[in-house]
Amino acid sequence: MEHLNEIMSLLPYRNQHELSNDFREKWVIPFYMNIASERDDSWIEGVMAVRDQITPKVCLELLGNLDWRTRLVGAYFVALKDYDELIEQIGIHLLQSEVCCVGHIYALVLAYFNTEKSLHYLNAYLDYYLNRSDLYYDQKVVMEALLYLDAINQTNNISKHFEHWKAFQKKQMVYKKELCTNFFENQVFILSFLKQ
Repeated sequence: MEHLNEIMSLLPYRNQHELSNDFREKWVIPFYMNIASERDDSWIEGVMAVRDQITPKVCLELLGNLDWRTRLVGAYFVALKDYDELIEQIGIHLLQSEVCCVGHIYALVLAYFNTEKSLHYLNAYLDYYLNRSDLYYDQKVVMEALLYLDAINQTNNISKHFEHWKAFQKKQMVYKKELCTNFFENQVFILSFLKQ
């Protein structure tokens, strides 16, 4: 219960207004279905077309909206533009898991930045959610993010979560038991390419 109180007491940024249709048409609709897709890379050209127009304000507007589509795009843009001052917002969103379909991007962004804060949020997520077999959220992808960072940093942070991961898998009957870092390797490469 202590972890839950700590997680829920974190304050994410919230918009005080609705996003306009024009804003959604420019910043959300062209990207949310395909960004970071590994099946189709047509989204890359669209991201490159707006890359220089992305600002911290645009990212906050996207992250501050309670919608997985806006948050997915906003989180990706944070990494694309190296707005490391927004890592805390990404971490809070990951921990609170308020919306579906975006945890993999939060994990990607935290892995991309590869900071102490990133590791803190990834570990905190696993500390709490691996003990919640009733909540099958983004445990696997966060484990993979930590595994990826261990390979990059030559550390072994993931070892402290393995027993809980095995127990979680057993309770959840997770079929894809193998952890794989391909998503993170590919997407970090793409992010690096998009910055050129």
